[in-house]
Amino acid sequence: MRDDQNDLWQLGRMLAIRLAISALVLWLAYRHALTLLPFAAVVVAVLMAKPLLELLPAMIGRMRAAAYQDADHWIAYGGFEVRIYRDERGGWWFDAADICRLIDRRWPPDAEAAALAPMQRGRPVLSETSVHQLLGGSGHPLARRLDGWFEREMKALRKQPSPPPASSTDAQD
Repeated sequence: MRDDQNDLWQLGRMLAIRLAISALVLWLAYRHALTLLPFAAVVVAVLMAKPLLELLPAMIGRMRAAAYQDADHWIAYGGFEVRIYRDERGGWWFDAADICRLIDRRWPPDAEAAALAPMQRGRPVLSETSVHQLLGGSGHPLARRLDGWFEREMKALRKQPSPPPASSTDAQD
């Protein structure tokens, strides 16, 4: 079993134990005196705070990993994630729907754009130039800030090593 799955099981076990203790505390408070119920509620809140605060980020991390497992890389801006794919020549391609979500647009804007969009792993993608054009012409209030963020992220991506060139069948003949 992987470590992250094991961690989730441990969090689930801790949550179940604390739920049982909380139920017992509430039952005892109810049986002995209704005036103890506010005190019992505080005890239950304290018991449940830690596992819930640890479980939510763990679940978000697992969902993000599952959602972005097809992408080579991803970047985030203000709670929005953008999937990034790399082609065999080392070029970066950006998920069109993710970029459009950043500027409050829908993908595809029309049927023609959907038909003409290049695809990576079954998803419509945009090149770096297309992303800059889309951000520049969007009229979104944060477009300039998004464009600056995108350029900084591109500088970081360009520093990553390129994949090895694909072997040509012509060279073998």
